[in-house]
Amino acid sequence: MTSHADNELQRQIEVEQSTDQRGTRFDLTLPNDSEELNDLLTPRPESSVESDTGFTPLNLPKLVSAQDPEQLAKAVRHLTEK
Repeated sequence: MTSHADNELQRQIEVEQSTDQRGTRFDLTLPNDSEELNDLLTPRPESSVESDTGFTPLNLPKLVSAQDPEQLAKAVRHLTEK
């Protein structure tokens, strides 16, 4: 009987050990993105980049006020009173 009890105890210990290890390992396989990464890292000729995007920076005119500083101060005071 002791051998049956020992086998049962050993089986119970194995079950407890296997449940204790659940969630401790994580296997992950990632797709091979090396070719896509290489495409992103290799520099392209600038002419093809500009023609592909069609982007041109916006050149806004600079606003310069030639107003009298006293008039500007009055305008600010008037706006802050409202």
